Amino acid sequence: MKLLCTITAGLLLVTSIAVAQNKPSRPEFDAAVVKLNKSGAAEPSGGILPGGQFSVTNISMIEVLQFAYKVEGNAISGIPGWFRSDHFDIIGKGPTNTPDATLRLMLQSLLAKEFKLVVHQELKPQSGFSLVVAKDGPKLQKAASVPSTPSSQFEDARDPCQRSTDTAGILADCTSITMPELAKRLPSLAPMYVDRPVVDQTGLSGIYDLKLRWTGKNKIESEGGLTLFDAVTKLGLKLEQKKMMLPGLVIEHVERLAGN
Repeated sequence: MKLLCTITAGLLLVTSIAVAQNKPSRPEFDAAVVKLNKSGAAEPSGGILPGGQFSVTNISMIEVLQFAYKVEGNAISGIPGWFRSDHFDIIGKGPTNTPDATLRLMLQSLLAKEFKLVVHQELKPQSGFSLVVAKDGPKLQKAASVPSTPSSQFEDARDPCQRSTDTAGILADCTSITMPELAKRLPSLAPMYVDRPVVDQTGLSGIYDLKLRWTGKNKIESEGGLTLFDAVTKLGLKLEQKKMMLPGLVIEHVERLAGN
């Protein structure tokens, strides 16, 4: 009996080690530098640069987390005071053509290393937009093809929408897109209009080809045209602002950078 327990415990240990070894590690920058910025400048600058590089100056920790985890500032809890008062210069270099999603994961790894940051996600009540079907029903065209899927969890998902600007305004040409994908993409397509997360509540499970054309918010009064909300309505859909449970970030542990 004792021998059987010993063998069983050994098998469990081997299994645990195998699972840990098979779990993919989060990617890291090939080279990275984080330092305090004491310039006193009012605004941060920088972002994702060509060639697989992330470079920002004079950025607060709260802004870094918003980018790294794609979350609104008011959805982060457990924030120490220095998250807003301290500012940093951060440069991270990855391989050429590193996808944006991978750069975000690399930044998460850097924050864990430099600031000993430990976080977890949980649902929190937040203000957002609900994407629903309008009164007269959807006016959507079925997709001509089925989209491909990423080959790994670290590969960027296919961007279904191509955004362009011309004399007629702003155009988003979306192909083989689902309603959850459209909801997720709207804040980055039209951030001046859609300044909070969007949740798909249409109940539509199809894949569609669609176009959205609207006038920028800064030009709508002088030039007229459709707002982003009008453009969505033309598809037989509607954006409704409401309180809902959305993913938020909880800080479990973080250490201030030396030198403060």
